[in-house]
Amino acid sequence: MKIFRSVLGAVATSILVTGLAAPAMSFAHDQEYRYSQFRRISPEAREQWFRNRLDREAAMLEIKSSQQNAWDAYSAASLDVMRTFGERKALPAIADAAATVRQHAEQASVFAQKLSRLADATEKLQSVLNEDQKKVLDRIVSMPRRPHGNMP
Repeated sequence: MKIFRSVLGAVATSILVTGLAAPAMSFAHDQEYRYSQFRRISPEAREQWFRNRLDREAAMLEIKSSQQNAWDAYSAASLDVMRTFGERKALPAIADAAATVRQHAEQASVFAQKLSRLADATEKLQSVLNEDQKKVLDRIVSMPRRPHGNMP
């Protein structure tokens, strides 16, 4: 009887653990799938999609010729940040934990530098916009900047 209860307890525990872990595993798989789909897009197609998005944003902001230099700096900095995602180096098949974390730290540092330049460019753009344009820029910056579904 004790053996039966022990086996039954072990089975119940494994079912419970599997049931609790399944959603987390599913979420991780979904995130990996989305990332792999994004990585399948050629760098040229990804950049073209992003350039089209910047063109739409410029139209939404109704950029005037006096604001064009600030817009050009902002869009160049935005493109530079976007290109960072295509520049990630693949780790060797067998990499130790320290090498993996070190590479992530290097990538994060590069990304942080590019984001800092984008923040500076955004600040300069914001300084030449009127109040209505600033509200539009606030909305634009809060929107996700990655392709969803099929790309044009």
